[in-house]
Amino acid sequence: MRIGPPISFLSRNDIDSSLAGAESPVAAPWLGVTGDRFLAAGLGLQARISRRVSLEFDLVGARSEGDIAVTSDTRGGPFPTLETDLWNLRLGVDYRITEQWGVKFRLEHEDQYSSDWALDSLGADGIGSILSFGAESPDYRVSVLRLQASYRF
Repeated sequence: MRIGPPISFLSRNDIDSSLAGAESPVAAPWLGVTGDRFLAAGLGLQARISRRVSLEFDLVGARSEGDIAVTSDTRGGPFPTLETDLWNLRLGVDYRITEQWGVKFRLEHEDQYSSDWALDSLGADGIGSILSFGAESPDYRVSVLRLQASYRF
C-alpha cells in the first residue's frame, strides 16, 4: 500500500469596506459599511492499495458571514447578517479490471445552508420575488452514488 502526501488548504479573508454618497447635491448624505468574513479549509488523500485498486478522500468546508449597514439622516441601521455554510465529502474507489478497462465508484455528500435577507425576507409579494423570480437561499443536503466504467485506448 502506498499513501500519497495529503493535500490541504486553509484560507481566511476579512474584507471591510465603506461607501459614501448622496442621491442628489442637496440630499442628505449616506454611508454604507460592509464587513465580510470568509473561512475555507480542505483535505485530500489518495492511496494505492494495490496495482489495481486506489482510494480517494476529499473533505471541504467553508463558512462566510457578511454584515451591511447603511446610515443617513432619514433612515439606517444594519441589515441581518448574511450567512453561508458548506460541507462537501467525497469518497472514491478506482478498480483496474484489465490494462484497458476500469471501474470507478464515487460517493459524494454535500450540505449547504445560507441565509440572505435580500432573497428570504421579502415574502411572495415583495420586489425580491420579481427580481429573483422567487429564488430562495440554498438550504439542502444531497448524496450521490456514481458508478463509472472507463476504457483506455
